Amino acid sequence: MESLAVLKNPLKHYAWGSDSAIPELLGLPVIAGDPVAEMWIGAHPLGSSELRQGDAWVSLFDLISAQPQRYLGCRIFSRYGSELPFLMKVLAASRPLSIQAHPDRKQAICGFQLENARGMAIDDPRRTYKDPNPKPECVCALTPFWAMCGFRSAEAVLANMEPFSELLHEELNALIHAADEASGLRTLFRALLELDPQRKKVVLIALRQQVESRALPTLESGWIGKLLMAYPADIGCLAPLFMNLICLEPGEALFLPPNTLHAYLEGVAIEIMANSDNVVRGGLTPKHIDIETLARIVNFAPSLVCALQARPLDAFERIYPTAAAEFQLSRLDLDGATSVDIACSGGIEMFLCTEGSLTARAESGGSPNLLIEKGTSFLVMPDCSSIHLKGSGRLFRASVP
Repeated sequence: MESLAVLKNPLKHYAWGSDSAIPELLGLPVIAGDPVAEMWIGAHPLGSSELRQGDAWVSLFDLISAQPQRYLGCRIFSRYGSELPFLMKVLAASRPLSIQAHPDRKQAICGFQLENARGMAIDDPRRTYKDPNPKPECVCALTPFWAMCGFRSAEAVLANMEPFSELLHEELNALIHAADEASGLRTLFRALLELDPQRKKVVLIALRQQVESRALPTLESGWIGKLLMAYPADIGCLAPLFMNLICLEPGEALFLPPNTLHAYLEGVAIEIMANSDNVVRGGLTPKHIDIETLARIVNFAPSLVCALQARPLDAFERIYPTAAAEFQLSRLDLDGATSVDIACSGGIEMFLCTEGSLTARAESGGSPNLLIEKGTSFLVMPDCSSIHLKGSGRLFRASVP
């Protein structure tokens, strides 16, 4: 097998996706009413990339399972066994995703074992833990990308929710008199999720009235209006009043460590994450909501949310520094004026071209040039010591640090 191989990647069609963003990236026809939400680049059992062997396309998941050291490299195999530790995606959201968080490693192991002991099937919709792995994430914007992440200060939450001080007097009073902000925000968040149906209905009617009368802050009001259109009966529509809102500009990123409450709202981005399915949802979704687990694992301490900027490695490559052990994301920008030799990591790597056209060649074994155009992704085998790139374009690079 060659050291470089073009990938064919699975597409995920979810209702919140965009009709056009991913098809346009790939040069495919846009089909109205057929949203494409995600493209997965990796080796996940629920959707694996494929590479050509002879006349057939073969699942990367199957290849790694059969020969993990060959495809992952000794360094990654020794740490993670026969599993690619990361999954890269292109994510295209035209409507908000669920409010959610992911467990850390200890929580994932305990939760996975407990649900197994209860005899819950892996595909049971009530199940929270699909595997024993944590799921840190990093999302890097290709277009302006809106998200909610973490909690505002108690002072800011009380100011934003003052119009509901009578309807939610007891809940807001508990925040005012809490021993600390984190415990107060936990109590408030849980109380909102557990409102009885009649009170929830009244609060949502009042929320809609506040939006229509433009009594709330403009930015928050705009997003609440969109959430009410998508999820009119969901108390999660209040979230912009107590969660931080952020808009990533193209090239900016956001790192989400385990236990961080977040929701992606709108835009197109590269997302890279640990190879896990563990999602604990708290609202803005018709799927299973696990209030008990969410209240236990989320970090409720208020935080400021800031965009993550890429740090230069050299004249062509910039890295997005995170605390994740499972993945590393970087961006390469070539202007066509010169060719570039990129050192490889000694483990499996994946690249995605989002702009331009260039050629890539492994600097070993007399490998042929690969034509890499917008939408093309390719795999780098562990035996590849360096890659020669020539042309003009932008590449995102996923590897294991």
